[in-house]
Amino acid sequence: MTPEAAEFLISPDGAALLAEAGALPGDSVSKNLTLRKRGHALDVVSGALSLLDGRERARKRGFPEADRLFVTPDALAQATSPLLAQFHASLLLPVGRVVDVACGLGFDTLALARAGLDVLAIERDPVRLTLARANADVLGVRERITFSLGDATERELDDWPAAFYDPTRRTAPSAPNNGGTIVRHSADSERYEPPLSLLESWRTEGKAIVAKLSPALPDELLQSLGDSVLFLSESRECKEACVTFGLSDMRFGALLLPEGIFVPAQDDPEIAETLGAFLHDPDPALIRAGALGGVGAERISFDDAYLTSDVSVNPRLARSYRILETMAYHPKKLGAWLRARNIGRLVVKKRRFPKEPEVVSRELGLSGAGDEATLVLVASGRGHLAVVCAPL
Repeated sequence: MTPEAAEFLISPDGAALLAEAGALPGDSVSKNLTLRKRGHALDVVSGALSLLDGRERARKRGFPEADRLFVTPDALAQATSPLLAQFHASLLLPVGRVVDVACGLGFDTLALARAGLDVLAIERDPVRLTLARANADVLGVRERITFSLGDATERELDDWPAAFYDPTRRTAPSAPNNGGTIVRHSADSERYEPPLSLLESWRTEGKAIVAKLSPALPDELLQSLGDSVLFLSESRECKEACVTFGLSDMRFGALLLPEGIFVPAQDDPEIAETLGAFLHDPDPALIRAGALGGVGAERISFDDAYLTSDVSVNPRLARSYRILETMAYHPKKLGAWLRARNIGRLVVKKRRFPKEPEVVSRELGLSGAGDEATLVLVASGRGHLAVVCAPL
């Protein structure tokens, strides 16, 4: 989208075009052709269709006022969810004033402003900055936000006591003319813009910091950047490593939202001598944080994160299954056991098993008819343990 198209689309005439495009039947290609035939310019038509696509995706992700927001699909791919944006704002609320150094479409900026903070929102992409300003108008928080086009590394920010850092990720290399691919959870910190070195300068200046970083970054790097590292879970997905400085007690572990359950990193649980009545699949944030010991169960093997116990555990910490049978994974033997019990369909769960679930079902010779069970393939040494179970 061009800057000129963005300015047009946030105007009343742009609103009329968006309404016109939204009312048309068919897919984006047919809509594009129809609007072009009606005399609309190519850049504004492409921009309008991109915004309509972005709104649909934002609606599915639960963004408030999604049908009125100005959202592009590529920027939304890196946008903070409403729940996590509210959490970031809650951390910074005591500071009162904060600079968002790469505001993008402004979702964290909006959450900060709605929480009552004054925000300086910096963005080097003029299109995203234009859309962020429009989003602030939509949500009625424009008076709390100062928008600034430019590079945060070239700005004097001494007057701002706190900073929120959610860097953009440069696209990964790709085939010629493919444009690259968006990097969401990259272990390559060199892709971050503004660079991570900015955090060190802020720490030296004594700024309070909240940084939204990839959970794929190594522990040593994350711990060197702040005094607290929380791996945030939303809907059983480890969304980010939230690093803070100067805002809270030192913590390293998983934080499960919206419940606010904190599970600290701790020693791994013991390996079970025999499997209990239940298998537990921990929340991914617990696995990433090294917090499996907080579940209250034993590990099935050294090589995987599945747990077992004879008692149930907190369902927010782990999904639990009642174990029906356990054996080494041998397709012929396992397939015969399943067929003898009229189990013809499987939900396959695995982390380190090399074959896809549909391949597993085929090599077990299942018909697809009959009862359904869950098969958990647990890495153990050079092989895999097959645990047939039923969800609680």
